[in-house]
Amino acid sequence: MKSSAHTHTTRRVILQSVVAVAAARAATAHWKPKLGIYCRYSPANIAFAGQDGFTCLQLAAGGPISPDSTDEQLEEVKRSLVARGLTLVALNGGGNHLEPAAQQRFVKIIELAGRLGVSLIGGSSGAIAGQPLDKQVQAIVKAYESQYFPACEKHKVRILWEP
Repeated sequence: MKSSAHTHTTRRVILQSVVAVAAARAATAHWKPKLGIYCRYSPANIAFAGQDGFTCLQLAAGGPISPDSTDEQLEEVKRSLVARGLTLVALNGGGNHLEPAAQQRFVKIIELAGRLGVSLIGGSSGAIAGQPLDKQVQAIVKAYESQYFPACEKHKVRILWEP
């Protein structure tokens, strides 16, 4: 009797394990990881990203995606992404953010991100050749606090900062 009960318990445990493994496989069969690419917008880049399994993008600001783009141009960009099953997750506003012209451009890119409904914008701090690091840090903090953070708050955008 003990061996029969032990066999029954073992079969139950094995059967439960098999069911659990099958359920786990079924759950992961629908899981599709988010795989992103960073590029400039072009029909060829969008086609490549869509065909090669990418699901999201960080696009460089420039060309058809610029602060000067019309709403119609931006809508066309959005339609092309949707048609390929891609999600725009971030813009990139590179440049030396310690230069006044780059700071003005970055504020416009923050505004552009708001127009596109993109909540993230990437960028890096930049550098001043020959200046000590502590002076550079103070300058970049000033730019972020006085210009970038107010624009981010207004347009509901966050900065992905690369030091």
